[in-house]
Amino acid sequence: MPSIDGLATGIDTTSIINSLLSVQQRQIDTLNEQKQQIVAQKTAFGGLEGRLVALQATLRDLTRPDTNAFQRKMITSSDETAVTATVSSDAASGLYSLQVNSLARNHQIATQTYEATDSQVARGDLSIKVGDNDAVTVSISTANNTLEGLVNAINVATKDATASIVNDNGSYRLLLSSNQTGVDNAIDVNFTLADAGEAALAATFDTGNPVQAAEDAEIQVGTGTGAIITHTASNQVDDLFTGVTMDLHKATDGEVIQISVSHDRAAAREAIDNFVEAYNGVVEFAAEQNKFDPNSQTASTLFGNRTLLNVTSKLASTVMQAVNGVADGAPRLLAQLGIRFGANNRLEVRGSAFDDAMNGKFGDKTISTADVAALFGYSGRSDNEYVRFIGASEKTQMSPQRRIDDAVVDVPYRVEVTHAAEQAKLVATNALASSTVIDQNNNTLEISVDDKNSVGLKLRAGTYTQEELADELEFQINNNKDLAGRQVRVAVADQKLTITSVTYGISSEVGELGGTALTDLGLTGTESDRGENVAGRFVFEIDGRTIEEDANGQGRVLAGSGKNQYTAELKVQITLTPDQIPPGGSVDANLTVSRGVAESLNDLIDSFMLESSEDTKYGTRDILGLVKSANKEFTQRIESVDASIERLNARFEAQRTSLLAQFTGLESQVSDLQGIGSLLSAQLVNLSSFRTN
Repeated sequence: MPSIDGLATGIDTTSIINSLLSVQQRQIDTLNEQKQQIVAQKTAFGGLEGRLVALQATLRDLTRPDTNAFQRKMITSSDETAVTATVSSDAASGLYSLQVNSLARNHQIATQTYEATDSQVARGDLSIKVGDNDAVTVSISTANNTLEGLVNAINVATKDATASIVNDNGSYRLLLSSNQTGVDNAIDVNFTLADAGEAALAATFDTGNPVQAAEDAEIQVGTGTGAIITHTASNQVDDLFTGVTMDLHKATDGEVIQISVSHDRAAAREAIDNFVEAYNGVVEFAAEQNKFDPNSQTASTLFGNRTLLNVTSKLASTVMQAVNGVADGAPRLLAQLGIRFGANNRLEVRGSAFDDAMNGKFGDKTISTADVAALFGYSGRSDNEYVRFIGASEKTQMSPQRRIDDAVVDVPYRVEVTHAAEQAKLVATNALASSTVIDQNNNTLEISVDDKNSVGLKLRAGTYTQEELADELEFQINNNKDLAGRQVRVAVADQKLTITSVTYGISSEVGELGGTALTDLGLTGTESDRGENVAGRFVFEIDGRTIEEDANGQGRVLAGSGKNQYTAELKVQITLTPDQIPPGGSVDANLTVSRGVAESLNDLIDSFMLESSEDTKYGTRDILGLVKSANKEFTQRIESVDASIERLNARFEAQRTSLLAQFTGLESQVSDLQGIGSLLSAQLVNLSSFRTN
């Protein structure tokens, strides 16, 4: 800043200007202090927001349909050296007894012996085919016609098998191993010699005496006369028991292995403890930010903040609420499971009530794990075994209630199913022969399943009965790489093949046939079929009115239209068959829907964090939840203070410039007067000298 202090007058102009502007500077300093306070409040509010997000994360483990902590299962094996297993929530709790009679093994074959690893191998073409995979041809030339060279060439050419060199008591063999276990993954090799006069030994595999025969695993379920024996190509078995995947490690030699599936109660308790801890994290943070010390007369950053108080109040009210629509005799309050408020409004898990409930005991009543889960997430109870609740959203209204005499009862939604979902079922035009021979002239098939086309589907050569041919066709379709994820069931009805997609609805499709096997399969190529979606609606009584709301079918799932007032996004699965629904009529089910505490908390936090907008005739209007609205208010206040500071700074600088200009003028005038004074003094001296003379 320029200074003109006392150039002519000796006055400390800088101090005078600063004193004159001190009032404005104090205003700016006050505004900066206000800004710092608002920034601190916004930062603290960010801490609240972070803890709400952490709380919401724990709620997902209590509310996810079919995968929440209450549905989680655990599995044990009586001998993990023989069988280990994993489990999903789809598995039924129970005890399974089995024996592993044999393990699946991969096919291994070897060549004759060679003197050294670099011994020459006869040139030619070696064809390698593993199971139903395409054959791979390895050309043996002067570039790779050694034992080592052939091993490397095979491993580059195919991923279906692995070649290696084995030391056989000082001699060397090429060992070829299938990369997949099971009888259906056996190796087939053929060698075509390039030159009949070749001196080197051709790589001849002794397929009649394999190093290891290809074998399927054999599992026996049960020990009685009705024991089930099943075979599988892999030592990992995921289709024997629903939801259970087993890894077989050794044959059990008659030992019975017990596989136990049960609810993972420890996981449920951990999820509850995580929820309680996260909830208390919000409460403790809010309490710390809302303190006032009367002795020091100091307050915390968010003391008295209405949004902070509103958020914690709404959370507490939601935690204490009763859940309507649960089964008779099931818990309706968290407090009934020992989850109660303690000191300083913190949640606590007291006593053994929760663990007892997870073990099926609630007072003198027996309840299910689903009854416990209903206290936390969305749930639905249907009086029809073919209609199952699978989901809802914050848009779905819970089942209304009505007072009858002195009791309050839940009013269920009525699900009216007018059409059951159907699968695509293709029926061959012509009957099968009693015995069919498949060879290279009639082994290819092209087919579309669920709008995906197969490529390179081939039937294995052999002579088949009708049922065997159906099994072979089903195996090839279900294991075709291009149809991955799409499955069919193939059967024989009235001597004709039927091919049925396992999916339901309009996405279920079978058709677009082609290939050399059509005629022998009784197909003309024109056959096709597509499934149909389930159809129905939701109906209920409220205030003496009958309300019907639309539902959209997708496969077997019936979902309330997003525009529905009450049943928006309500989802049920319908497993009825078409012949169960009378012509022109419907099959009905009464469905009671409830929203648990954790789901209500999740919806509440979503409402706090809401950040959206809508178009109106006056322009776009923001729609903000409590937390986002408070954040916006903090931002606006900071911007307002910044604008005030900017205006005061501009005024401050303008005043400083004006005062500086005025003092500069004063110094200039004084300097001029001083100059005049000096001139007059000199003239007076001259006049005095003149008079003397």
